[in-house]
Formats: sequence, structure tokens, C-alpha cells
Amino acid sequence: MSARNRAWLPAAAVVFAAWFAQDPAPPPASPPAKPRTVVLVRHAEKVDASADPALSEAGRARAERLAALLAHARVERIFVSPFVRTQATVAPLAEALRLTPEVIPAAGHDAIVTACEAAPPGSVTLVCTHSNVLPKLAKALGVAPTRLDPKGHVPETEYGRVYVITLPPTGASGQPTLLELAY
Repeated sequence: MSARNRAWLPAAAVVFAAWFAQDPAPPPASPPAKPRTVVLVRHAEKVDASADPALSEAGRARAERLAALLAHARVERIFVSPFVRTQATVAPLAEALRLTPEVIPAAGHDAIVTACEAAPPGSVTLVCTHSNVLPKLAKALGVAPTRLDPKGHVPETEYGRVYVITLPPTGASGQPTLLELAY
């Protein structure tokens, strides 16, 4: 290549460098917003039919199984009713996660729904309540649980249901989803 032809190479390199600097790659897309998860459970088996019974031995064993089931679910917040049986059901998990359950009256499910809907993206909230309150909470969160008794409650003999509700990210389209499990 002649000296005259080589003379334009540095100028061409500068022009190409300037052109590439003018047209940067598109900015990386922001990560998609994460949904919020609400886990609804009924209290475990109770020792008797009194007004505020403790858990039976079977109930204490179920509470331990619930703690094992949710140990790695990244639960950040726990709601319970004022009754001993709901608090005892979540006690092993709360202790393991070093969380203090928040006591909300069983009739105060609107406050729980508001808190779940306002939870940060990607969060997991556990709610332990009663057979007549679980379906109301699920419906208020936008899902319809199945296998209810004629009154629309979780059957009195069933303690192992887990409702996992996924709420779409705030402002995103889509409906909440429900996964019904047993433990």
C-alpha cells in the first residue's frame, strides 16, 4: 500500500470511532417487576372445642411440618389472629426465621388484604387464620378456593390445606393465581 493510501487510515479510524460512540447499544432492560406471594393456612389441630384451645399433639406436629415446608420460602411477614391456636401453628417457623407474627383480629381481614396487596415486589407473606376466614381472604385477594363445605368454609376436619396466592406486580396486567396444596 502506498504512503498516500495509508495516510487516510488514522482519519478513518477516528471517524469510525466517533460514529460508534454516537450510536451506543440500547440500555439494558430493567428487570421485570416481581409478583407478591401470599400463603394462607388454617391453624393446626386443636386439643378441644373450647373458646381458645391450645394445639393438640397432632397440631404441634403439623406446626413443625409447616415450619419445614416454608423454611426456605423467604417468608418476610406473618399474620395471625389473637387466638392461641393460630399463634402456636406459626411459632416454629417464626422462631426459625426470627420473625414476630403480627396479630390482627380474625374479623379484620381487610387489614390483612391491604397489607398483602401493598407488600413489596417479590415478598412472601404467611397468614394463619380460621376455617371460616380463609375463603374470605382468598376471595378478597382475587381467587376462589375449592372444596369448601356448604357454608363456604374449609371443612372443620381439614387442617392441612395451604393456599398459595400469587398477586401480579403492582400496575401489571394479569389476575392473581391460586395453587392449593396440602401438608
